[in-house]
Amino acid sequence: MNKKGQISVEFIMILGLLLLFLFFILNTTQKDLNQNRAILSIKSRTIDLINLSDSRAVLLNMDYLIQGSYLEITLNLKKNGSAFTLSASDYSEVLFYIKRTTGFSNIKLYFIYLT
Repeated sequence: MNKKGQISVEFIMILGLLLLFLFFILNTTQKDLNQNRAILSIKSRTIDLINLSDSRAVLLNMDYLIQGSYLEITLNLKKNGSAFTLSASDYSEVLFYIKRTTGFSNIKLYFIYLT
Protein backbone atom coordinates (compact mmCIF):
# COMPACT_ATOMS: atom_id res chain seq x y z
CA MET A 1 0.00 0.00 0.00
CA ASN A 2 1.36 3.40 -0.85
CA LYS A 3 1.69 6.26 1.62
CA LYS A 4 -1.18 8.18 0.05
CA GLY A 5 -3.58 5.30 0.74
CA GLN A 6 -2.52 5.08 4.39
CA ILE A 7 -3.24 8.75 4.98
CA SER A 8 -6.79 8.47 3.65
CA VAL A 9 -7.54 5.38 5.79
CA GLU A 10 -6.23 7.17 8.91
CA PHE A 11 -8.26 10.22 8.01
CA ILE A 12 -11.43 8.12 7.65
CA MET A 13 -10.79 6.42 11.01
CA ILE A 14 -10.28 9.76 12.78
CA LEU A 15 -13.37 11.16 11.11
CA GLY A 16 -15.38 8.09 12.19
CA LEU A 17 -14.25 8.42 15.80
CA LEU A 18 -15.10 12.12 15.75
CA LEU A 19 -18.60 11.41 14.42
CA LEU A 20 -19.13 8.73 17.07
CA PHE A 21 -18.06 11.15 19.79
CA LEU A 22 -20.41 13.85 18.45
CA PHE A 23 -23.29 11.36 18.35
CA PHE A 24 -22.90 10.62 22.07
CA ILE A 25 -22.72 14.32 22.94
CA LEU A 26 -25.82 15.16 20.89
CA ASN A 27 -27.74 12.24 22.37
CA THR A 28 -27.01 13.44 25.90
CA THR A 29 -27.89 17.03 25.01
CA GLN A 30 -31.22 15.95 23.46
CA LYS A 31 -32.24 14.17 26.67
CA ASP A 32 -31.49 17.33 28.68
CA LEU A 33 -33.48 19.46 26.24
CA ASN A 34 -36.49 17.11 26.51
CA GLN A 35 -36.40 17.33 30.30
CA ASN A 36 -36.15 21.12 30.27
CA ARG A 37 -38.91 21.45 27.68
CA ALA A 38 -41.29 19.29 29.72
CA ILE A 39 -40.59 21.00 33.05
CA LEU A 40 -40.81 24.51 31.62
CA SER A 41 -44.08 23.70 29.84
CA ILE A 42 -45.67 22.57 33.12
CA LYS A 43 -44.29 25.57 34.99
CA SER A 44 -45.55 28.02 32.36
CA ARG A 45 -49.03 26.45 32.36
CA THR A 46 -49.19 26.60 36.16
CA ILE A 47 -48.30 30.29 36.21
CA ASP A 48 -50.88 30.95 33.48
CA LEU A 49 -53.59 29.16 35.48
CA ILE A 50 -52.74 31.13 38.61
CA ASN A 51 -52.85 34.44 36.73
CA LEU A 52 -56.07 33.61 34.87
CA SER A 53 -57.88 32.77 38.09
CA ASP A 54 -56.90 36.08 39.78
CA SER A 55 -55.66 34.01 42.69
CA ARG A 56 -53.05 34.97 45.23
CA ALA A 57 -51.56 31.47 45.02
CA VAL A 58 -47.84 31.12 44.44
CA LEU A 59 -45.84 28.31 42.86
CA LEU A 60 -43.14 27.62 45.46
CA ASN A 61 -41.17 24.94 43.65
CA MET A 62 -41.36 21.90 41.41
CA ASP A 63 -39.83 18.52 42.14
CA TYR A 64 -39.44 15.95 39.40
CA LEU A 65 -38.43 12.35 38.94
CA ILE A 66 -37.36 10.93 35.59
CA GLN A 67 -36.94 7.22 34.87
CA GLY A 68 -36.65 6.46 31.19
CA SER A 69 -39.94 7.53 29.56
CA TYR A 70 -41.61 8.12 32.96
CA LEU A 71 -41.87 11.70 34.24
CA GLU A 72 -43.32 12.57 37.63
CA ILE A 73 -43.72 16.23 38.60
CA THR A 74 -44.80 17.48 42.01
CA LEU A 75 -46.00 21.08 42.18
CA ASN A 76 -45.74 22.75 45.58
CA LEU A 77 -48.20 25.66 45.77
CA LYS A 78 -48.96 28.15 48.49
CA LYS A 79 -52.63 29.15 48.47
CA ASN A 80 -52.31 32.39 50.49
CA GLY A 81 -55.89 32.10 51.73
CA SER A 82 -57.47 31.53 48.32
CA ALA A 83 -59.59 28.52 47.30
CA PHE A 84 -57.33 27.82 44.33
CA THR A 85 -56.95 24.20 43.16
CA LEU A 86 -55.47 22.53 40.11
CA SER A 87 -56.05 19.15 38.51
CA ALA A 88 -54.43 17.10 35.78
CA SER A 89 -57.30 17.99 33.44
CA ASP A 90 -56.06 21.61 33.48
CA TYR A 91 -52.89 20.34 31.82
CA SER A 92 -54.35 18.09 29.10
CA GLU A 93 -53.04 20.14 26.15
CA VAL A 94 -49.63 20.59 27.74
CA LEU A 95 -49.31 16.89 28.51
CA PHE A 96 -50.29 16.03 24.93
CA TYR A 97 -47.62 18.45 23.65
CA ILE A 98 -44.96 16.96 25.96
CA LYS A 99 -45.79 13.40 24.89
CA ARG A 100 -45.68 14.39 21.23
CA THR A 101 -42.40 16.37 21.32
CA THR A 102 -40.32 14.53 23.92
CA GLY A 103 -39.51 10.95 24.81
CA PHE A 104 -41.88 10.89 27.79
CA SER A 105 -44.90 8.63 27.37
CA ASN A 106 -46.02 8.31 31.01
CA ILE A 107 -46.43 11.63 32.85
CA LYS A 108 -47.86 12.02 36.35
CA LEU A 109 -48.65 15.31 38.08
CA TYR A 110 -49.05 15.73 41.83
CA PHE A 111 -50.18 18.85 43.65
CA ILE A 112 -49.24 19.79 47.21
CA TYR A 113 -51.03 22.79 48.70
CA LEU A 114 -49.70 24.81 51.60
CA THR A 115 -51.98 27.30 53.32
